[in-house]
Amino acid sequence: MFSRNTNDSGCYGMEKNSRKDSFDVVKCFAAFFVVQLHTIPATVCPLLNVIARLAVPLFFLITGYYYTSIVEKGKYGVQLKKIFLLAIASSLFYWIYYGCMALKNNVFYQWFMDTFNSISILNWVLINDTPGIGHLWYLYAMLYSFIAIYVIDKLKIKVKWVIPILFLIGLYVGCKGWPYSWYRNWAFMGVPYILLGRIIFECKEMLIYKLRGVKIVYFIPAATIGLLGEYKLYEIVGMDPIRDHYVFIILMSGILFILALQYPYFGKGSVVAIIGREYSAFIYILHIFILRILSFYIDFSSSLMIRFLCPIIVFVCTIVVANYIINMYKLLSKKCVTI
Repeated sequence: MFSRNTNDSGCYGMEKNSRKDSFDVVKCFAAFFVVQLHTIPATVCPLLNVIARLAVPLFFLITGYYYTSIVEKGKYGVQLKKIFLLAIASSLFYWIYYGCMALKNNVFYQWFMDTFNSISILNWVLINDTPGIGHLWYLYAMLYSFIAIYVIDKLKIKVKWVIPILFLIGLYVGCKGWPYSWYRNWAFMGVPYILLGRIIFECKEMLIYKLRGVKIVYFIPAATIGLLGEYKLYEIVGMDPIRDHYVFIILMSGILFILALQYPYFGKGSVVAIIGREYSAFIYILHIFILRILSFYIDFSSSLMIRFLCPIIVFVCTIVVANYIINMYKLLSKKCVTI
């Protein structure tokens, strides 16, 4: 499936700052997984829900891989500002939309008090649980993680201890059955995964050399079985098996990431790679809005077939809307330059 480019000496991705087409492919599938998580309830198909939890770790790993390059190019501040503005703009968009819907249904005061009470704001500030907009936690977690890693570097804290400690604490909190946001946040997912991605970048030559000839793809079925076994284990011992993070998610996301690193040109020029490169951020942010709009016209719970088609419909429609937004932005930019 992942064929080597024998005509290119860089087929194993040794270039320090080159763009990896395989990462764009991963981002496309991760974006689809995110849509799937929010369109097919865990009660309908728990196993799909579990596998789709790979999405956010993969996004974090890719960000971590490029973190060193961002810092070395002096673009840390620019990137931080970009994430901040994207998070705020996305939040305002959804708050305005939900506020308008609340006004229409004559429940604006109740919506406002439920969304912006002291507890919800505190959770937002501390653990990225964005008031009334659950899926945007990732943007704030990315923002906080960038700041936290900058502090870690300045204090010269040993990363090799930070990663396992944060992962273990997060997994422990998840096993206790506490709210998702207590471990699905910048501290227990964002920071360790981004740091792990950075370590992979720093050790990529050694990793690729040592794994040369090793068919990493063969490890995926074993990791998948382990992930599903972990889900069943939680079920057997009476714990909630539906959660945002699993032990085997760490292993499986790492395997997929290294596999993509081994074959950096996989998917080059493909539609999948273009979607991952150009639209993954739009898909992550806008898919909930698109789902809400489509739900006015389509009853996605009317049949099992429609339920399973829902993520595909939302995914495609979000790409169409994102493409329109991008083209309009380019058009307006040209007009502004002309003026």
